[in-house]
Amino acid sequence: MLDDIVREWETLQDPASRAIVYCRSHNDAKRVGQQLKCGVYHSGLKSSAAKKEAFSNWVNGGLGISKFISATSGLGAGIDIPSVRIVYHYRESLDFLGFVQESGRAGRDGLPAKSKVFLDTTSLKRLENLEGVRTSLGQQAIFEYHIKGFCRQAAISFYVDGMSTWCVNSTDSDLIHCDLCQILRSQAKSVAQPSLSDSPSGIPHQ
Repeated sequence: MLDDIVREWETLQDPASRAIVYCRSHNDAKRVGQQLKCGVYHSGLKSSAAKKEAFSNWVNGGLGISKFISATSGLGAGIDIPSVRIVYHYRESLDFLGFVQESGRAGRDGLPAKSKVFLDTTSLKRLENLEGVRTSLGQQAIFEYHIKGFCRQAAISFYVDGMSTWCVNSTDSDLIHCDLCQILRSQAKSVAQPSLSDSPSGIPHQ
């Protein structure tokens, strides 16, 4: 998974850009930081000075300083770095609202940005086990977003504000489509807007 992250990042060729790799645990964040040779930020660091140093090095850059930072949700509210181009999630998130907020740290300058999730076989199995189980709306949203195969934006917007418009059906020519709607768009297809009752969670899906 981490090799894929590095390969994609190398194509950007932008010295001002930054990337965040969000991890589920302190141990994951530490392991990812070691493999990417980047700073690590989480609530388990021994001192606030260590967190400040990791954050400052990542933001300000410099010779030999990685443009990545490996972090847990501790790198959260109040973080507003305009040059974040990509937010990666290393394995699935346990909290859908947190996932949405973390993804939103990319593209704060209004320029195109990406949010990507990297799943291993263990993560996929955990997500598949959520199907048909009466869980919270947030847990069901996590399943729908990652597994069910419908518009990512529709899943997010319904969970956050009750709206569920597929981006492939949008009339906004400047809208950047999610990966699934890009496929539909390339096939010159539109999607019949699903009913909210089509899903036990109230989230529409194909």
